Amino acid sequence: MNSNLSLASGMSTFWISVVLMLLAGCSSPEFVNPPSADYLAPAPSTISGTWKNVEENGERVRISGQKDGTLKLYFSSVAPSSEHHPAAPLLAQSMHFDNSDWILIDFRKLAAWQGEEPYTEKSPYRLLKYVLETPDRLCGIELDTNVFAEAIKSGQLEGKVFTPPPHIPQPKNVTVTSPGELWVKWWIALPESQKKFGPKWCFVRAK
Repeated sequence: MNSNLSLASGMSTFWISVVLMLLAGCSSPEFVNPPSADYLAPAPSTISGTWKNVEENGERVRISGQKDGTLKLYFSSVAPSSEHHPAAPLLAQSMHFDNSDWILIDFRKLAAWQGEEPYTEKSPYRLLKYVLETPDRLCGIELDTNVFAEAIKSGQLEGKVFTPPPHIPQPKNVTVTSPGELWVKWWIALPESQKKFGPKWCFVRAK
């Protein structure tokens, strides 16, 4: 578990909550090295626009995809809120590999966007698969931690696995240290039956 949990304070409870759960919950693999820049790809134009939580909470995020693969996420609220919404967008990267679309989150950029102290963890990257299930329903899906933990234990990937004692209610923490190009190729080569995923969050287009 990393020490930068203060990033969650004052943050929008909308779509960015997915990102924060990856950070605070340690329920998704952490990566020291990101996928190769060769996998950067513009996000599908169909995800551009404004989205809201399935359960209305007044929070909105406007997604704007750039040709270089940069995703700009602008947060706002349509109801009175005490939450902080930086005027500048949060920057993420859209990637495409294994016939899937992904969002790469660099928590150093997240810290800077929030005006927090510099993010100092050695594994700053998280990866989230996203799927446009219908024109008006967008879902983010976590990678399964156990798949990467088993690959590290068997020597297929380099990294560290921390399994807390049974009496501690903390999820398994997995840090992948293999070069990005290697772990992505390993993932692509996995049989489809072994590509497991974790929690999924879905959002709907704001009209």
